[in-house]
Amino acid sequence: PSNPYPPSQPVGQLPGALNPYDVTAIRESDGSVRLRINADAPSPGWRVYSNHENIGTSAVRIRLRGTPPASNSPSAQLLQSTVTRVPEICLDDRSGLLRRAELVDKLGRAAISVEIPSQPGNRYARASVATGNSGATYRPPVTVGQQGGTQVQVPTGSVAEMAQSAARKVDVIRRQYGNDLFLVIAPNGQVTFLGSQPLASEQKQFFDGLMALHASLVKLQSGAADVNTVRFNAQKVQEDATYTQQAWRRVRLSSNLNNLWSAAYGDITTLLSVALR
Repeated sequence: PSNPYPPSQPVGQLPGALNPYDVTAIRESDGSVRLRINADAPSPGWRVYSNHENIGTSAVRIRLRGTPPASNSPSAQLLQSTVTRVPEICLDDRSGLLRRAELVDKLGRAAISVEIPSQPGNRYARASVATGNSGATYRPPVTVGQQGGTQVQVPTGSVAEMAQSAARKVDVIRRQYGNDLFLVIAPNGQVTFLGSQPLASEQKQFFDGLMALHASLVKLQSGAADVNTVRFNAQKVQEDATYTQQAWRRVRLSSNLNNLWSAAYGDITTLLSVALR
């Protein structure tokens, strides 16, 4: 069978600063603080590293940089953002003074502020930012804490914000899965195929479901001011989510993508319970 998406030409990439995607802070019993960070890289294959500086005695500021894969590698041709793990940061804080870690974006602006637990054990803190399709567009710093295993989240406040959050998660999944299939999603939504083998039907169904679901979530977000429009758009989200969930049951994915989809589908279910009531 013919390829479902048109071919594309590779484009070079340059090393430089990167945007953060999320961070988890953990305090260990030996007094150290571990920061587990994911970066928003322009494509798969980037090598990411970090540097940090103290802000007074109670906070630390972190910047991320990276180098792209070789221009002749398959990863270099997949020019779509992907979540990439940063080597874990371990801070010596035997005094117990550190209370906050701040991550800045590639323009030097504060992007994430995460609380550092004061006590070791099963307590940890996590925070993330909302990213756009090409590059990142950040809200003001978001702080999310977790105490004793119960997560404390920033209130969503509206269907629009819930839809935006769900769309962001689906966007991450569709881009990561697209990377696996050698599919590139342009900022205008056009999909380009860089692979040599045709996609299996279940792969194409799951990917197409993610594309349709992302579009319907964005539409729900943009039309959330009118109650009737919300219900109409939410019904389309429900149809696309059901289709994608059914396709997910038939396709083989990595454990990471399975976890990401399960979390996103749970958020969408919660969103629909509000939007369709």
